[in-house]
Amino acid sequence: MSLEKNLDCLFLVSNSSSKTYQSLSKTYSAVEPPTWALLLAQSTRSIGFKVKILDANAENLTEKEILDKVKNFLPKMICLIVYGQNVNAGTTNMSGAINISEYLKK
Repeated sequence: MSLEKNLDCLFLVSNSSSKTYQSLSKTYSAVEPPTWALLLAQSTRSIGFKVKILDANAENLTEKEILDKVKNFLPKMICLIVYGQNVNAGTTNMSGAINISEYLKK
């Protein structure tokens, strides 16, 4: 991933698998492809905006690592991507989105 700065929008897929599934997350937690982040980013990019996707779930990033990457990108806006193909996945994603939004506000 290139480190472009001054993004118009950073699409952020949060990560809460380690908090939700604890030690099971290392072996049994699935990583869902960031379909909605990809669709939204490409749609936004196609009309001239500078965007990136940060998939904290796939990269297994901590809150601190996410904050460091956000500071490097300097986005004007962060769009949290929260979805799931089943009820459990959506609940886990929502938990991660709440946690990271509270962390970034500090």
